[in-house]
Amino acid sequence: IQQIFIETPKKKQVMMFSATMSTDTRALCKKFMQDPHEIRVDEESKLTLHGLLQYYKKLTEKEKNRTLNDLLDALEFNQVV
Repeated sequence: IQQIFIETPKKKQVMMFSATMSTDTRALCKKFMQDPHEIRVDEESKLTLHGLLQYYKKLTEKEKNRTLNDLLDALEFNQVV
């Protein structure tokens, strides 16, 4: 992270998104940001998407694109996350 900041222009807009960020990484990022805003989801109240169905299938790397295309052709979506 430090090397990226050093090699990019001094005047820039920086945004970082992460579902998980260690305390050390967070401190390093804040070192390079001016007036940072941090939005966190409290551990006690994690976001839950009710009615969301999830499935998984173990695939080889070679099978992934074809299977995704087949699923997108076969399924109907009214919302996508």
